[in-house]
Amino acid sequence: MDATLDRIYAIRSAFPPEGLFADKDWLLSPEPFLIDAKLAEQLEKLGHRLNLFNRACNELYQRSVSGKQPAWIADYLDRGKPPELVEFARRKQFRADLPRVIRPDLVLTEDGFTIAELDTVPGGIGLTAWLNATYASFGTHDVLGGANGMVEGFQAIVGGSAEILVSKEAAVYRPEMQYLSRVAGDGAIRVHEAESFSPEGRGGGRESGGRSWASWRKLAGGKASLASDTPGTNPHSDSTPAGVPEGSPAPAGADRVGTREPGVLPPANIQQLARDQPPYSLPPPRPSGLSPITQPSALSLYRFFELFDLPNIPSAPAIMQAVADGTARITPPFKPYLEEKLWFALFWLRPLREFWRRELSEQHFLELQKVIPYTWILDPQPLPQHAVIPGLEIQSFEEVKHFSQKQRELILKISGFHETAWGSRSVVLSSDASQHEWESAITEALAEFPSHPHILQRFHKGRLVEQRFLSAAGQIETMRGRVRLCPYYFVIDGKAALRGALATVCPADKKLLHGMKDAIMVPAAVS
Repeated sequence: MDATLDRIYAIRSAFPPEGLFADKDWLLSPEPFLIDAKLAEQLEKLGHRLNLFNRACNELYQRSVSGKQPAWIADYLDRGKPPELVEFARRKQFRADLPRVIRPDLVLTEDGFTIAELDTVPGGIGLTAWLNATYASFGTHDVLGGANGMVEGFQAIVGGSAEILVSKEAAVYRPEMQYLSRVAGDGAIRVHEAESFSPEGRGGGRESGGRSWASWRKLAGGKASLASDTPGTNPHSDSTPAGVPEGSPAPAGADRVGTREPGVLPPANIQQLARDQPPYSLPPPRPSGLSPITQPSALSLYRFFELFDLPNIPSAPAIMQAVADGTARITPPFKPYLEEKLWFALFWLRPLREFWRRELSEQHFLELQKVIPYTWILDPQPLPQHAVIPGLEIQSFEEVKHFSQKQRELILKISGFHETAWGSRSVVLSSDASQHEWESAITEALAEFPSHPHILQRFHKGRLVEQRFLSAAGQIETMRGRVRLCPYYFVIDGKAALRGALATVCPADKKLLHGMKDAIMVPAAVS
């Protein structure tokens, strides 16, 4: 037991001075989460399949836009987005651009695992880098990705040097990115507040020419608030600083991360309002065949903010101008359609089955069918009297409101491009909701379809595992819980490389698995 407590003390002592998460705590474990060699092999193969899936998603959207696939595909994916951003994302010079980090949220089940969703702007990169390095240093376990895999993977996708742009909306993750910046060495990777970053001054606040994102405030009837209007800082506290597990040494400056209210989305009828106002002034397209990503001298940018937050980032037009000019390259790209959760529903649609088979290959298509949960887009469009919604055997999603508790093993969530689309903010688990709450949630989701489509997804319960942890009483105890496993794949030279995995073990009574103060967060290691 003394050796175990010594291990916990060593983990605490290794905690970075920057902190890792602002205002977030978790439980410490003396050992990593162990997976067997079979699961480790499956994770390696999964990266390749998800890389193919992302490419296929990008291709399907492009074909829909060009008329080579049905127009309703792009229509689903573009709903609620300002036409100027849609136009920017469709430019030929960016056609092949894809996110260079792929992180699926896996729920380990009795039969294997299921993918709850894909995250292309994931948190946890710096945290997992620190966890891997810390637990690997003990020399007792084969940590997935190795001690330096996360840092090396990140360096590879940004070209060794980069500017990380973290918005105030994502400020909770700034400490972990500052840690990543420091351990990368030589000041090659730097962290900036996205709102004040200037591609030319690399940190200045110069406004770009043309119409600014403040126009969204005007289009929204004055409701949108820019980040610069509502600065905020966390009040000083004598308690354990942000991002430090309870009882750990206090990292310097961890309580000085700015926060603000979530960004305000453009209104649902922005396209109609835009017709009454002059268009935005975004940079013109480059000549065909020229792509900024091919210019070796281009400034490398890593985008750590969601695209719904663009109205709150005054520097966004300047950043987009630099990307369009080829003086900067950015990942993830400005492609909001790739950040929608409804891709899982499109994967299951019968009219698109042959496309997926062809683009993925028969084998990879069948393997992804095993792990992508059946998903539906909550489209209120009436069906013919002889038709039913596959998998639910109903004629209208209105009928879902009246499902029995046993029938309601479903999850409802917004598809994307909204401040509630991340961090499980919009998730409603049907079996945990009262009949009235469930009916209200479905009614609201159907009403928001024109601007913010929602999805329904089969709920798969996680299997129980055991993981030791340090309790609040200072004792080593064992938690019976369920696991969210998040492998990190870095797309290097077109291939997905697994460089680490974050395991979040939540108490058994928690059905929605995510980071929380009652959860254990550790790296995954092969037993």
